[in-house]
Amino acid sequence: MKLGAGSVGYIEEEIEQWLSGEDDLDAGLAYLRDHCDRIGRDIPPDLHLSGLATIAPDYNPQEIVDRIGANRTKGVQAVSIMISTNQRSAWCQLAQDFGDRVIANLD
Repeated sequence: MKLGAGSVGYIEEEIEQWLSGEDDLDAGLAYLRDHCDRIGRDIPPDLHLSGLATIAPDYNPQEIVDRIGANRTKGVQAVSIMISTNQRSAWCQLAQDFGDRVIANLD
């Protein structure tokens, strides 16, 4: 399963389907689990989501913690987050803030 920026992506297997939100992601994950059951795969593939969020100066750290936690309960092992600024110093500050207020609060 691949997701792109803005939670838009597609599922590659027997179908190709664009994902436009959480409902589509949930349906895609259900399809993946059913497919694993059909083919006898006991351990489902690792799930890595890209484009979960874009961190900008006005981001809400708790919202990101909650989204990561919600995806973890769905079986997602990794997410990618984009930090968006127009200056290197601002990027470094946001990266530090993200570490302090998001990563430090993940279980």
